[in-house]
Amino acid sequence: MPTKDTTPEARARQLHLYREAGPDRRVEIAAEMSDSLRELARAGVRQRNPGYSDREVTRELLRIFYGLKVAR
Repeated sequence: MPTKDTTPEARARQLHLYREAGPDRRVEIAAEMSDSLRELARAGVRQRNPGYSDREVTRELLRIFYGLKVAR
C-alpha cells in the first residue's frame, strides 16, 4: 500500500532498492520496521496514559495488537 507522505518517484526508488536487496536484507528491513512500529505504539500508549507502569503499558500493547483475551 503506497504511503501518502512519499512522492511517487521516491516510492519507486524505494521499491527498486527493496527488490535489489537479498532475502536476508529484506528480512532485516522487516524486523526493523516491526521494531519501529512497537516503539511508536509504546510511545503512543505512554502519551495517552502517562501514569501507566511498564506492566500496564505492555498489557495495553497486548490488547491493541492481539485483543482483550490475550491482554488479561
